[in-house]
Amino acid sequence: QKDLIAFQEQLNELRNTIKQDYPKYFALKYEEIKLDIPTLQKQLDPNQLLLQFHLSERHMSIIHIHKDAYSLSNLPLPEKLSEQVIAFRSTLTDIEALKKDKKLADQKLAKLAHELYQVLLESTLDATPNSIEKLVIIPDGILAYLPFEQLLKQDLNENKPYADWPYLLKDYNISYAYSNIL
Repeated sequence: QKDLIAFQEQLNELRNTIKQDYPKYFALKYEEIKLDIPTLQKQLDPNQLLLQFHLSERHMSIIHIHKDAYSLSNLPLPEKLSEQVIAFRSTLTDIEALKKDKKLADQKLAKLAHELYQVLLESTLDATPNSIEKLVIIPDGILAYLPFEQLLKQDLNENKPYADWPYLLKDYNISYAYSNIL
């Protein structure tokens, strides 16, 4: 009990030192910062769309914010989303599969890339104004490991060179943030 109290006192001293010596860091680390949507909208360019994902045990929420509008989508968490993201990442880097059967490896990659696009972005981007050129993606959980720019907007029915694939990156400049307050 005494050790726990002593540890808590040391921790409080450390926080006070950080608060005095590094007030900006302290504010980011320990104080709750709330950013309202109108303030965030003022910071966005007219051709920019912010997509913030939140994954829970059973649901996926996506906050869509651009200069003139915002909305929230609450969807059931796609079955096997984690497995799909992991499979996509491993397929991207599986040199042995490419050596063994390039066509099969490309088909698997294209299928996963399009399925993830459909699950995560298709309905949102279909309802987005044509003026949107930039996406700011705030991923959550396993989505932080997903290279969204490599998702495919269309399914590939034929074997094409990689340069001709319909990557999301061809239609949007994509950047990532890990909080909408930074």
